[in-house]
Amino acid sequence: MIEFTDNISKIMSNDSQNGYSILTYCDISNEYTDNRFQEIVANIITNFPVLKQRIVKKDSDIILETIEPFDIQDYYKVIYDKHDKFDSYIHTLLNSQFETESRWLIRYIADIENKKYRIYFKIDHAYADGYKIIEMLMTVLKKIDKDTIFKPHNTNIMDTLYYYIIGTCILVYMNLKLFINILIKKDIGPATGKTSYIRCNPFKLSRIKDITKKHNITVNDFLYSLMIKTDLLYTMRKREIITCSSINISRLNNFNNMMPILNEITNSMEDTDLLKNVHTVFNYFKYSLYIPFTSIIVNNILNIVPLNTVNNLYNNLIQKIDYAYSNIIGPTHEALEDIHFLTLAKDKEIVFNIISSNDNINIICSFKEGVINDTKRFEQCIYEAYESLINT
Repeated sequence: MIEFTDNISKIMSNDSQNGYSILTYCDISNEYTDNRFQEIVANIITNFPVLKQRIVKKDSDIILETIEPFDIQDYYKVIYDKHDKFDSYIHTLLNSQFETESRWLIRYIADIENKKYRIYFKIDHAYADGYKIIEMLMTVLKKIDKDTIFKPHNTNIMDTLYYYIIGTCILVYMNLKLFINILIKKDIGPATGKTSYIRCNPFKLSRIKDITKKHNITVNDFLYSLMIKTDLLYTMRKREIITCSSINISRLNNFNNMMPILNEITNSMEDTDLLKNVHTVFNYFKYSLYIPFTSIIVNNILNIVPLNTVNNLYNNLIQKIDYAYSNIIGPTHEALEDIHFLTLAKDKEIVFNIISSNDNINIICSFKEGVINDTKRFEQCIYEAYESLINT
């Protein structure tokens, strides 16, 4: 038995409804036999022994316990189907409950005649974050270049002092104000039902980089702004929206290396102002002392306050947010043709799941059924927001 290495995994593991599951799918060019695919799955498990463990609540703590005996055939399937039916598995797999002790599954779907192949991998978020999932999937093909994914952030001495002092103070003020607004925000009750999704046509990363260089912002700034602009176009009203995104705090050392960050932002800014505002706020998060201080505070709280109480507080926060945002740098490999991921929606939030694949930016929005009434118009608003920002 081992304890979870990070507190974010502890919070997520305490969810009994699989509310944090992640479904990733990769279109690949490799054809595998049943025996060869079992060997691949076995290799992944060997490299990541957490996949042979169950989550157990012991006293007031959450631990991982090795499953004995462990039957690998309970966790994977090879399915032969036509490639035009590959997408039909998304909704079913995303909304299905785990039937195994360890909360994950993997499917290899093959259209032998047309030489089309796809791998589906679903896992409870408590076991892994997005980059850890990519590391699992790519371990058979090649090692993940962690230095490429997590490039160090460097600032000069004056900028460092500015972010340490001014940036930290601004974020403390912003987040105190935000938590007050969350507390007084009307709760209209949790959303129920299955998770649905909108898969957008891919955007060209090279085109986005052209505009980010022009404005001296990051691709992440642009994509976050795209989400905010979409809200204005879809709702057709000015409003303050609350978002939850994540920032890496430990590279790939833990199961979950991301810390959630909250932000409140108006959706009605002009495009140029929106891009600048988002860039500034994310720089505060990246370069100030706010994240290290908050991480220390959260860890100390979790060592004192019962986990169920912390989990209830976290769930109450999730119920008040409008959007969840996740942006991942995707892997590259000659056998990998495309990659997407999406998460189960927890409550009323709309989740922007974004991952790069070669020169494509793939976006899937996931949400509880009924949260977006007109899905076709919402998707069109994403395209309109993109064109508006790209032409800024």
